[in-house]
Amino acid sequence: MEDFFERLADLIRQHRRLVLATVVGTGGSTPREAGARMAVLPDGSVVGSVGGGILEKRVTDDAMELMCDGGPRLVSYDLVEGHAGGIGAECGGRAQVFLEPVGSAPHLLVLGAGHVGLALARLAVTSGFFVTVVDDRRDLAEEASLPGVRVVVRPPADAAVADLVDARTAVVVVTRSHLMDRDALQAVAATPAFYVGMIGSRRKVEAEMLALSKRGVAPALLERVHAPIGLDIGAETPAEIAISILAEIVAVRRTGATPA
Repeated sequence: MEDFFERLADLIRQHRRLVLATVVGTGGSTPREAGARMAVLPDGSVVGSVGGGILEKRVTDDAMELMCDGGPRLVSYDLVEGHAGGIGAECGGRAQVFLEPVGSAPHLLVLGAGHVGLALARLAVTSGFFVTVVDDRRDLAEEASLPGVRVVVRPPADAAVADLVDARTAVVVVTRSHLMDRDALQAVAATPAFYVGMIGSRRKVEAEMLALSKRGVAPALLERVHAPIGLDIGAETPAEIAISILAEIVAVRRTGATPA
């Protein structure tokens, strides 16, 4: 069980969404006793076990459904044949399993640890986001180190940053150069992020979009990018710009607002 909790902690630190399934009650013959635990990941893979066989399959299926559209739920499984109202098992007992989604907080991926990126990371943490800051300058990236912020020391334009993105992720491109912004945007353009934004003036944005179009990035992917980034509040300082960006992200998350 210690190994299970260590693995679970690793998954949570990696910002992996999962459903924790815990056997909380049993009656009659069951494959596992109360206290057995299993984590179900979005791809259907599991860590731990609630007993294997048809019970584990049904728990996994219910967890996958819960991951998409539900909150915590207590589910009872009768371990008898289907014609007797059960799940098709032959144990003859009954198991109650508590299904609990874990990792539902929105995720902000900040590509670039400059003044705006750091200000945004700190602001987002206080607003309930789990934050990842990516930069190849270790000293700058580690300035963002605080509870709720994961620091990844690698080039912001590294193709592997796409692996940090899921449908709960907002991506903000604020690197130290136009070319790096362009490369970083290309790396995340096709991800399932609910928000993608890039900093820069309208002139710079037009130039970068044209360059990416010439590289073969699909127009539909570029059209969903919020650029220039942030709501127009007349922001000037890094802190003000961070406020405008986070406000836009919240608006998209809550209302589905699209780029103007």
